[in-house]
Amino acid sequence: MNTHRAQVAPLATAALCFAFGAATAQAPASAVDRAPSGLRASLAARDYPSPDAPRGRPEPGVTDQDLDLVFVLDTTVSMKASLGNLKAAVSAVADAAAGLEPAPALRLGLVLFRDPGDDYQIRARPLTPDPEAFGASLAMAEAAGGGDIPEDIGAALLAALRGMAWRPGSLRLVFLATDAPPRAPLSAAGSSCAAALELARSLGVGLYTVEAEGTPPAGGAALEALASGTGAARLVLGAGRTAGTRFDGAAPNLVRGPLESLVVDLVAAELAAARRTADAERRSGALRLLADVEARLLERLVFPEAARRRGVEGTSRLLLRVDAAGNLVSVKLVGASGSALLDGAALDLARASFPIANPARRETELEIGVRYRLAPAPGGK
Repeated sequence: MNTHRAQVAPLATAALCFAFGAATAQAPASAVDRAPSGLRASLAARDYPSPDAPRGRPEPGVTDQDLDLVFVLDTTVSMKASLGNLKAAVSAVADAAAGLEPAPALRLGLVLFRDPGDDYQIRARPLTPDPEAFGASLAMAEAAGGGDIPEDIGAALLAALRGMAWRPGSLRLVFLATDAPPRAPLSAAGSSCAAALELARSLGVGLYTVEAEGTPPAGGAALEALASGTGAARLVLGAGRTAGTRFDGAAPNLVRGPLESLVVDLVAAELAAARRTADAERRSGALRLLADVEARLLERLVFPEAARRRGVEGTSRLLLRVDAAGNLVSVKLVGASGSALLDGAALDLARASFPIANPARRETELEIGVRYRLAPAPGGK
């Protein structure tokens, strides 16, 4: 005899967190949308770990938090297809960060990196309060050189961590973008990535990573380790799921959207947490919406009787668009369970679960797995 279970697919391994609340920093939508990069990204949700070293040490109630924001970009030839759009995204993030309310005391830094033997290995623009000087350095980034798959990511991060004159008590964030694994894994003796991770933790720097399309699994694993090791997040570039694809039930639930919007939300939430307490959680409104929708689905989830009688099980992956007021704009199937009964039940469940409060206060895309599973009854009978 079998029992039946239905559940929302569990959150899995990618690191994410950013926070919004009534008194948090926010980016005006126009600041992010002014120069869209065309890049889409996803963030997989899990509990956000607090780093051993807090992000700055502000006085209680401080509003003029110093923000030191550094971008580290892989400019080898394999990044040629995406570098132009990535530069547009970085420029939009820089503009939007300056427009956060209340405004931080913002400085921007840049590190471009290639392989040893290229015309440069490291090219750095020190932290500056001048957005035009930063923009001029960013505009010079072009993809060339390289030739092999691994990159010296550790050397680039060490250059950023050691070469930037971080302000005492500042919120220190680094965004690294690459499509390659490091030359030596973090576990290897003498690994420059491991040294960079240790230094970042000691300096209280959050290492956010951006995984470009085409990154091999070893590269994705390294970027995840760097991000999670500093209490930060890995963003994955890509257009998202395609209809009709079967997925493992353990695939993570996601927040999806334009790269620049996701990054600005991360920065705003880090600022919000820094202004409250050094160890405050950093969950965004988008992630809180994801958690609330998961809870609502779980409350109303029922295993379809017809599917139970037939012994059918599987996971339906749904893409939901939720407007700023918490209404369901659309829902579609992006990962089939293999059963029309289960897929139909999951779609009906989503439609019946709205409206809901939307703490993100903007239209948000969520990808959620609804798992229907049969399991042996206790005692195996």
